[in-house]
Amino acid sequence: MVSLQEALDGVYIDFEGNVDHDASLLGVLYRGSKHDVFFQMVHEETLWPAADAKASNPKFNCERASIDNAAQLLLDLSASGRRVYAFSEREAQVFREEATEPLGNSVADLIVNVRKPAKRWKSKFFRDKKFVKHPRFLKSGKNTLANFLDLIDIHYPAYLGFKKTGPRIAAVRNQLTKKQGDWTKVTPTVKAKWTKALAKNRLDCEYLRDLTVRIAKDAQN
Repeated sequence: MVSLQEALDGVYIDFEGNVDHDASLLGVLYRGSKHDVFFQMVHEETLWPAADAKASNPKFNCERASIDNAAQLLLDLSASGRRVYAFSEREAQVFREEATEPLGNSVADLIVNVRKPAKRWKSKFFRDKKFVKHPRFLKSGKNTLANFLDLIDIHYPAYLGFKKTGPRIAAVRNQLTKKQGDWTKVTPTVKAKWTKALAKNRLDCEYLRDLTVRIAKDAQN
């Protein structure tokens, strides 16, 4: 069970990428002493010019970083007393498969999969609500973050679409490859895809925190 204080102080993470590639980037969100801290660690070297273009944007704070850099950061944050939350087993799996040892398994063992307590929470507080699978993405199952968020009236902006982040990242990768990594030659349309991919990743982290906090609040009442 997650306590309210643990939820408030937690570190919320979300990987983005494509199934035929290693993870492209990791969004990291936690509460600082005065305000939220959020940044995106871009692991895929092909995307580094795109990361540089958003490095000074306070919404994204992109930076070049290896998967090992990300693992060490999470271990350091955990050592300070923070728990690390994700919405599935994917984040732990990525660290186990892509980070070097002992970093990979060490950080994977720390990650709390919020989907598990979310399912118990739904069964207790929203027993009559029925989830349905998205007709175009049946393999995603019913217990998606979006479905749980619907229960607490949080919804993704329509302009971000559904299951668009992977194709958007692929479009950026493909064009940067064709342009020999020159971001200035990337089309405005593809640059906009990058912005939307980053925006969706940030919301994934923020909304995951909203859900986790709500679960913790309901559990203590």
